[in-house]
Amino acid sequence: NSSSDLRMCDVRVHPVTKRLARNFDGLLQGIDLLGSNHVVVTLALKTQHRQTAMSPSMLEERKERQAELVERMKCFMAHFDARNVWCDFIA
Repeated sequence: NSSSDLRMCDVRVHPVTKRLARNFDGLLQGIDLLGSNHVVVTLALKTQHRQTAMSPSMLEERKERQAELVERMKCFMAHFDARNVWCDFIA
């Protein structure tokens, strides 16, 4: 296991409001976020570099953390797929 495997991931669950659903218009074809029971889950990793301060080290860290988050999201999605529960992610 690498040290990134042990890195804490902040997970938050948000109810889908009308305002939040508007942000997803056109992204999830055929999915009615307000018409059924849906939530939005966010995953976040702590970084060493401020993500607003453009620098080569920040860009490298962003690339690494993005790849790590995508892998975690794939695992998260597989968990729900195995239970026949719809789940998708946007990276």
